[in-house]
Amino acid sequence: MGRSWAVLLLLMLASCGSSQEAATPADPPIAEPRCIESAWPAVEGATAPIAAPNEASSVSNLNDLAATLEGLPMRRGIPAVGAFPISAGALASAWPAHDPHGCHVIRRALGLDALPRGKVRAARSDRDLGSTRLSILLIGPGTGPFAAWVDLPTGDPRGAVLIRPGHSDSFADHDARIGDALRDAGWAQVHLQARLYQGSGEDEVTRAWLRAGSSLLAVRHIETVAVGAWVRQLPWARGKPLGVLGHSGGGVAACLTPRLFDGFDFVVSDFCADLALPASTERIGDGFHPELLPYRELLNDVDGLPTPTLVTPYNFDGSADAVVTWLSERRTR
Repeated sequence: MGRSWAVLLLLMLASCGSSQEAATPADPPIAEPRCIESAWPAVEGATAPIAAPNEASSVSNLNDLAATLEGLPMRRGIPAVGAFPISAGALASAWPAHDPHGCHVIRRALGLDALPRGKVRAARSDRDLGSTRLSILLIGPGTGPFAAWVDLPTGDPRGAVLIRPGHSDSFADHDARIGDALRDAGWAQVHLQARLYQGSGEDEVTRAWLRAGSSLLAVRHIETVAVGAWVRQLPWARGKPLGVLGHSGGGVAACLTPRLFDGFDFVVSDFCADLALPASTERIGDGFHPELLPYRELLNDVDGLPTPTLVTPYNFDGSADAVVTWLSERRTR
């Protein structure tokens, strides 16, 4: 009898120990550092005149920076000799669990953390385009000089939209698509210079940046944030909505913005689908990056991003009024 009680007691103690072990919580997963940035770079006036950029100087600037990047302690770059593979195999079905918006994936692909950081320098240009469209020259951290043109509406602007144009785009093209509708609705429009979109050199410079372990998309992103930092400190823009609108190749860059930076109040793009997939591997554009190919469908899904983001039919076809209505609901965050 005594032996039976002893056995029973041992079984009960073993059971309690197992229950305590099962109830012990597992170690929490290591938290990933915050990836999507929100701090704007500082803005200062240029201490020396900034040379007006043109297509030739833009190519030179980007090539010089690519050479500089190759000397930085970056991860191994992507060989850019010959044709890139146009197929990346299976598409990714989801972002990594710790990276729900793809920020870490994109930052690594673009080599953003290895690029220079610093202040934005700005200066008035002597190349004004009419009484309401003034030209500003800026130097972003590591971008070299580039231009932005401010197109103000009649009366006090309700907010500002940074315009990222597409290839061979013009002010007239933009106005016909959506610019006139934005101006009539009271929005100031700030056009970013589309370096390498008006002439030759895009393929060559894109390959140079990939060899350096980065991407021209990184430059587009830095430009966007630099111009946004400059605009938001202007008296007429303070306390008002500020966002980005991109068309075609500019839309590709705009689509990355809310995954990397949440300082803007909205993003609009007419082209996110097939991001990073070139029509031909003989000549590649700035939006191409082999490491982003598996994620091209996920990059087209903008639901749940921290920044309100709207994707429209290409060329804003039949959607200009809908965009204006959507923008009327945007507020500073």
